[in-house]
Amino acid sequence: MPLSTTPRSTYCEYKGQATYYALMSPISASDTCANRIWSYVEPSKGYEEIKGYIAFMVGPWDCFVDGERAQPQPGDYYGGWVTSDIGGVVKGQWGTWDPVF
Repeated sequence: MPLSTTPRSTYCEYKGQATYYALMSPISASDTCANRIWSYVEPSKGYEEIKGYIAFMVGPWDCFVDGERAQPQPGDYYGGWVTSDIGGVVKGQWGTWDPVF
């Protein structure tokens, strides 16, 4: 399925500038999922190995790790996948919501 870039971008102090994508349903052009897929087109020095890979936030689709349905990391700033294998405090609780300008 083809991805198209969106105007959204974020910056990670480690990996650099993130590019976000939209995914259009092959059935209906009005059914589009935007800004839930991202990549680092030109990652920072030391992170070059992630160039060309894409990452998916847990929703709106169902994601599974070793048969367990993953939960989204709390908040909307981080795109992590959380399973029962994760212990301790998971970063992203109240106070880390992504500001929308």
